[in-house]
Amino acid sequence: MIATDRLILTPPTLDDAPAIFRLRSDPEVAVHLNRKLQTEFEEAEAFIANLTGGFDEGKWHYWLVKSREDNTFLGTICLWNFSEDRFSAEVGYELLPQYQGKGFAGEALGAVLEFGFGALGLGRIDAIIEAPNGRSISLAERFGFKVIREFEEVSVHDGSPVKCLVYSLDRSAYEIN
Repeated sequence: MIATDRLILTPPTLDDAPAIFRLRSDPEVAVHLNRKLQTEFEEAEAFIANLTGGFDEGKWHYWLVKSREDNTFLGTICLWNFSEDRFSAEVGYELLPQYQGKGFAGEALGAVLEFGFGALGLGRIDAIIEAPNGRSISLAERFGFKVIREFEEVSVHDGSPVKCLVYSLDRSAYEIN
């Protein structure tokens, strides 16, 4: 568990499947995520089961973002896509629409960056952000992430091209902030 002033970050259990399903089936959340919406509750349970296996194998760290005050589920944040040498990882985050724009993502991201650079000893953390996602771009840039590459992928929603930006933050640049 990771705690901040307003948040607690905890790994999910199968009891969290309703919250995960709500998040992963919300079209507003998915607007800048190139993944299909979950349509069946069992998909959330399978997702959590897969996460649990990945924890055990050290493939990723995935947390529920909850209010410290009343344990309300706000969203998720993760470190995953670790390089083979464990030098780098990718961060990903998503919040339910009613909790966006309130500083929760920044608070969670700050805590996960501390964990990644500190506890895990990562040298670099990346974030892949769709170019139209201004809020995520602004958040990444506030923490000192810089664009290192662009690429295009095909949308799973409608087959259109989607421009993505790879943002990167080196530990040395983070420690300066």
